[in-house]
Amino acid sequence: MRVGHWVVINACVALRADELRKEEGSGEYWRAKAAEGPTIKLQQAPLSTERLRRALLLLPLFPRFVFALRVLEGYSLSYIASILSVDKEACQAALTYSFRAFAQVLMSVQPASQQ
Repeated sequence: MRVGHWVVINACVALRADELRKEEGSGEYWRAKAAEGPTIKLQQAPLSTERLRRALLLLPLFPRFVFALRVLEGYSLSYIASILSVDKEACQAALTYSFRAFAQVLMSVQPASQQ
């Protein structure tokens, strides 16, 4: 991992530590959330970097961190778990939740031109 990434990630985790704890960094919680599934209506619209960014920001904080670290940065779930001080199972459950939620949120975010 690049040193700059490590510093930024640690700073983000430290800055949002209270919120991350509030969002239940447990596998059981996020497995239940994934089973419930998001309830956002789906619709088709063109993708843009801005739509992707806004959709990602709509995810709850803990799965957003896991998604970004795993999908965007390519870190292993074990490594993410150590960074976030949770178990690997919590990261896997949050990642599963984030895939489903991100797809639904992404479809609900309107392009800036339609707002």
